Amino acid sequence: MNVDYTHIDWFETGQVAPFVMARQMLGPASGAAMYRCAQPAGDMSDPPAASLILARLRSSAAPGLFDLGSGRKSFTPLVNHIAITMPHQGTTYILDKAHELDALVLPVAEIDRIEPDRSGAPIDFDGLHANFVRDQIVSTLLDMVWASCDGGCENERLLQESLIASIMHRLRTLAGSHARSPVALDAQTLARIVDCIEADLAGDHSLVELSASVGMTASAFHRAFRETTGRTPHAWLLERRVERAKCLLRQTDETIANVAYDVGFSSQAHLTSTFTKRLGVSPARYRREQRS
Repeated sequence: MNVDYTHIDWFETGQVAPFVMARQMLGPASGAAMYRCAQPAGDMSDPPAASLILARLRSSAAPGLFDLGSGRKSFTPLVNHIAITMPHQGTTYILDKAHELDALVLPVAEIDRIEPDRSGAPIDFDGLHANFVRDQIVSTLLDMVWASCDGGCENERLLQESLIASIMHRLRTLAGSHARSPVALDAQTLARIVDCIEADLAGDHSLVELSASVGMTASAFHRAFRETTGRTPHAWLLERRVERAKCLLRQTDETIANVAYDVGFSSQAHLTSTFTKRLGVSPARYRREQRS
């Protein structure tokens, strides 16, 4: 599936679109939205997409078959039960009766903008998303997001961002109360990941691809990798690219731009910025000092 596809597309033009009763777009450029839907009985599963969904049941109990990340099972969610669809992970919803729900749809890019301190780390609720959540605080915040969409002014946008940040914080707080001890990668799995990356440092090596290659969810792989190595996958990859760049700068006459591309940086400027931040000297100065 196209990595730019989000669940906004799913609600606007996909299977769910005919059942949308009302929508609220959260700011003209954010790409986030809330939808109020009246869905029939049947399969309303969400495809994998680059966004997070919080779907809250508004109607009476709706029994069905669900898989939110911990395997298929029968369950009867009640009013205000919330299902969380994580980015890049599909979910199964097969309901036995018609139902109404509110859905807050947050593209990953918008969450990254609201939460810059995550520094690109995956959105992680520590397994909380594997089951329905029922929490009055999250439910109230969702009501406030819906109610905030009337004015269309700058203050409204700032309020929405604050409410979304509060929802994310609350979900992490709830996850903390159910936290599990991180599970480390076994030596064979770690070696397979390391060999794959080292063989092609210039490759993309996205978190989704790496986790899928060892049969784990992105969030579980991120936790396990950090538990095993003491670094996030992204930090470890940058470290390896810088080390390979150091080797090429010492041993070859390649231009710094070519070195950058050879080890996986998008540009000479990207290499220079990362290299200087980590080592305190620019690539050019490092090369001169090593050869003097």
